[in-house]
Amino acid sequence: HIPTTTFPDEVGDCKVTALWNKFGRQVSIIFNAILAEKRLLFLGFNCCAGEVCNYVLAAVSLVCPPLKDIVHRTFPYANLCFLDFLNVPGYIAGVMNPMFAEKMEWWDVCCDISTGKVTVNPGLLGQFPDPSYAEADNEVLDLAEMFCRLGEDKMRFTFQRYIQRIT
Repeated sequence: HIPTTTFPDEVGDCKVTALWNKFGRQVSIIFNAILAEKRLLFLGFNCCAGEVCNYVLAAVSLVCPPLKDIVHRTFPYANLCFLDFLNVPGYIAGVMNPMFAEKMEWWDVCCDISTGKVTVNPGLLGQFPDPSYAEADNEVLDLAEMFCRLGEDKMRFTFQRYIQRIT
């Protein structure tokens, strides 16, 4: 597979379908967290670092392209020795240490790769995700569910088209 075009914020050959297969319809929370510039954490306790990185980059691939300037707030792998990412508004980070999940003041949305569970910080419940997008989110999720079986390109196109419609 050789890409015919590339965009500045494209992150490479990661699979949005793998993100969907792991988190299912909860991908809408991940998608909305990126759009709303919420602090998004992928926790991969007992996973290899490469797997954690792939989920972070797949999340970025949901919105890039068409959106720009996402990569500068992306940290595919971080650890307790490098916490600078916590100062980046709307970061998207991957970690392996379960202590990050316990520090709820460090994240708005936590995606546990081991369990496939997406948790919204209790301090944001009722505020996020924005309920006004619920109907449109369900529509795109229905399409994504169908297109997941048809391949990566169809899956990405579904989310790209949705972004163009809502922005």
